[in-house]
Amino acid sequence: MMKVLIFIRKNAEDSVLQEVEQVISEKTNSFLKKNIRFANLEGGLLSPEKFYKFAEIQFNSRDEMNRLFQTPEGKEFNKFISNYHNLVSIFFANFEGE
Repeated sequence: MMKVLIFIRKNAEDSVLQEVEQVISEKTNSFLKKNIRFANLEGGLLSPEKFYKFAEIQFNSRDEMNRLFQTPEGKEFNKFISNYHNLVSIFFANFEGE
């Protein structure tokens, strides 16, 4: 199983953060064919960085994840994220082999 962890940093106006959250939701929904939900992040005890929202996307395998991110919609999502690299952090978690 693979997970993609999406963190939106709280270093912009709320209206910009809300727009980024909405666009990420729309773009992921278009290539995943399911809704993702963002959670409010209420603190990180040891993290000096403040975050606005967090979401995770689960895939059955690395192959499934790679295939979906290579669709036209997945590539559009990647392009959007790269344009907002100062607001969004993406992590890939590999649970395969457990």
